[in-house]
Amino acid sequence: MGCMTSWMYAGGFVLLVFGWPLYLVDTVSLSFFIFILLVNSSIAINSWYQCSSRELSYFAGLNAISASLMSGCANITLLYLPFILIYVHLKSIYYSVFGLYRGRWNAQRRWQVLVLSFVRRSSS
Repeated sequence: MGCMTSWMYAGGFVLLVFGWPLYLVDTVSLSFFIFILLVNSSIAINSWYQCSSRELSYFAGLNAISASLMSGCANITLLYLPFILIYVHLKSIYYSVFGLYRGRWNAQRRWQVLVLSFVRRSSS
């Protein structure tokens, strides 16, 4: 029997965030595919960089959120966790865009508050 741990959910989500354009290889032209790949990668790298701090990296935040939402059954967790991680990723993109204007520390602080809200919600 295998055991799903929180880093597996977080790691799989990171692979999905960076790798989803690979599904478009056969359906779009090469130039459009390269464009989508570059735009997606730059958005993902920017949100990773803007939200990561010494106290809490982006991956550690995803890992903490995944750990706080694990139900004990991998099949049940897979029903809702990807949607929550997509929501969290979209929030991190929002934070990173405003972090470009207001400073990186603002995005880092907001990321920490978001992660702590999930951790606190699960522990109560």
